[in-house]
Amino acid sequence: MPPSLGLQVRAMPPFQRVRYDIQCESMRTGHVYGSFLRHAVDLRPEPAPAMATPTPGNPPQEVPEPT
Repeated sequence: MPPSLGLQVRAMPPFQRVRYDIQCESMRTGHVYGSFLRHAVDLRPEPAPAMATPTPGNPPQEVPEPT
Protein backbone atom coordinates (compact mmCIF):
# COMPACT_ATOMS: atom_id res chain seq x y z
CA MET A 1 0.00 0.00 0.00
CA PRO A 2 1.45 3.42 -0.93
CA PRO A 3 2.18 5.86 1.91
CA SER A 4 -0.46 8.44 2.76
CA LEU A 5 0.15 11.88 1.25
CA GLY A 6 -1.76 13.70 4.01
CA LEU A 7 -4.02 15.47 1.52
CA GLN A 8 -7.56 16.59 2.26
CA VAL A 9 -10.36 16.74 -0.30
CA ARG A 10 -12.72 19.71 -0.34
CA ALA A 11 -15.47 20.78 -2.69
CA MET A 12 -14.68 23.66 -5.00
CA PRO A 13 -17.20 26.51 -5.30
CA PRO A 14 -19.53 26.47 -8.31
CA PHE A 15 -18.22 28.38 -11.29
CA GLN A 16 -18.92 28.93 -14.96
CA ARG A 17 -16.17 28.92 -17.53
CA VAL A 18 -16.42 30.70 -20.88
CA ARG A 19 -13.96 30.39 -23.78
CA TYR A 20 -13.75 32.80 -26.68
CA ASP A 21 -11.99 31.67 -29.87
CA ILE A 22 -11.08 34.49 -32.24
CA GLN A 23 -9.76 33.53 -35.68
CA CYS A 24 -8.56 36.00 -38.32
CA GLU A 25 -7.19 35.24 -41.78
CA SER A 26 -5.14 37.66 -43.85
CA MET A 27 -6.75 38.16 -47.24
CA ARG A 28 -3.38 39.11 -48.71
CA THR A 29 -1.13 36.34 -47.34
CA GLY A 30 -3.60 33.67 -46.23
CA HIS A 31 -1.98 33.46 -42.79
CA VAL A 32 -4.38 32.53 -39.98
CA TYR A 33 -4.07 34.14 -36.57
CA GLY A 34 -5.93 32.93 -33.51
CA SER A 35 -6.51 34.16 -29.99
CA PHE A 36 -8.11 32.11 -27.24
CA LEU A 37 -9.48 33.85 -24.15
CA ARG A 38 -10.87 32.12 -21.07
CA HIS A 39 -12.94 33.67 -18.31
CA ALA A 40 -14.20 32.00 -15.11
CA VAL A 41 -17.06 33.38 -13.01
CA ASP A 42 -17.69 32.45 -9.36
CA LEU A 43 -21.39 31.51 -9.04
CA ARG A 44 -21.61 31.76 -5.24
CA PRO A 45 -24.26 34.29 -4.18
CA GLU A 46 -21.77 36.06 -1.93
CA PRO A 47 -17.99 35.70 -2.18
CA ALA A 48 -16.48 33.81 0.75
CA PRO A 49 -13.55 35.45 2.57
CA ALA A 50 -10.18 34.41 1.23
CA MET A 51 -8.17 32.18 3.53
CA ALA A 52 -4.43 31.67 3.63
CA THR A 53 -3.20 28.10 3.17
CA PRO A 54 -2.41 26.63 6.59
CA THR A 55 0.96 25.02 7.14
CA PRO A 56 2.22 23.13 10.22
CA GLY A 57 2.67 25.65 13.03
CA ASN A 58 0.84 28.36 11.04
CA PRO A 59 -2.95 28.40 11.65
CA PRO A 60 -5.24 29.72 8.89
CA GLN A 61 -5.58 33.48 8.80
CA GLU A 62 -8.02 35.68 6.93
CA VAL A 63 -6.50 37.51 3.98
CA PRO A 64 -7.74 41.10 3.56
CA GLU A 65 -9.76 41.77 0.43
CA PRO A 66 -8.00 44.00 -2.13
CA THR A 67 -9.24 47.59 -2.16
